[in-house]
Amino acid sequence: MTKAEEINVVKNFTASLPADSYLRPWLESVLPEIEADIRSDFPVSPSLKFARVECDRMVNDTRQHCAGVRQRADQEAARLINQARTEANVIRHRLFNELRGFVATLGFSL
Repeated sequence: MTKAEEINVVKNFTASLPADSYLRPWLESVLPEIEADIRSDFPVSPSLKFARVECDRMVNDTRQHCAGVRQRADQEAARLINQARTEANVIRHRLFNELRGFVATLGFSL
């Protein structure tokens, strides 16, 4: 059977279903995907159940990845804050010592 014949079988089957059936509207909605899959030699598109499971897995993987990124970002932020505090303390002590020296040259003390 050729690809065109397979596509016609699916189209004819879909058209043969009653308009008020549950299956016909769904088949009509996925028919372009089925045709594309047949033409491209790819396996038929996954079932909705498989697609949902795969989507859930991808969402879960993405959430885990994001949690890891967030954790690393929090750790880096904490490291940068600590580094900034340390540098601010060094600057504060240096300025205080310079001020103390300047005041001492005036004959005063702190």
